[in-house]
Amino acid sequence: MKKKTLIITIVSIVVALIVIGLLVYFFAIRNNDKVSRITETYNELSGKENYTFIRKIDDENIVTNIKKGDRAYKEEISQGIKGSLTYYDGNTYFMNDSIKEYYEYQNNDYIYTEIVNNFLRAKDLEYTEGKEEINGKKYTYEEVSGYQDFLIDPSLYAQDINQAKTRFYYKGDDLKYIKTIIGDKEELLEISIEYTADSGVYEVPSDYTNGETDIQE
Repeated sequence: MKKKTLIITIVSIVVALIVIGLLVYFFAIRNNDKVSRITETYNELSGKENYTFIRKIDDENIVTNIKKGDRAYKEEISQGIKGSLTYYDGNTYFMNDSIKEYYEYQNNDYIYTEIVNNFLRAKDLEYTEGKEEINGKKYTYEEVSGYQDFLIDPSLYAQDINQAKTRFYYKGDDLKYIKTIIGDKEELLEISIEYTADSGVYEVPSDYTNGETDIQE
């Protein structure tokens, strides 16, 4: 009787160990298969023909990127001063709206690919998760280190990229904020993403002159 009880006990222990091992194994697989929200945002944006992506510190400091099919437009407002660029036919044009001049950058698609490429680099980095309250509301975030691509204040750029880290704040599936932390300084951006491209200047206006030509003359 005692021998039978011992055998049952040993079998029970073995079964329990097998169950625990299987649970650990499947939990590890589940974690490895987990897709970051940064990756989900990248997948969403890269699959869209049109989108409007806005980064905002305040009303005086806003960057808007718009992609519309094979064209793009970028508007930068820094300390209340506006500058804009447009991309089409493989070239990028900087437009000085105050004097109606433009400057051409041939074979340059930077503003066309900027936002998607920023997320492409971020999604390939290891990340940690956390929670934080912003303006009285709680958000979950994913944080990557050695990354500062979404900064809009050039004075904050880290010379040593290892000093930089960026947090992407989500409410549900929606990206709401991006915070870049450089040492003891930080930049918090309010984020707006819409999958439309209703506004934007996708060609240099006909009454703008080539600024480089004016300089050469």
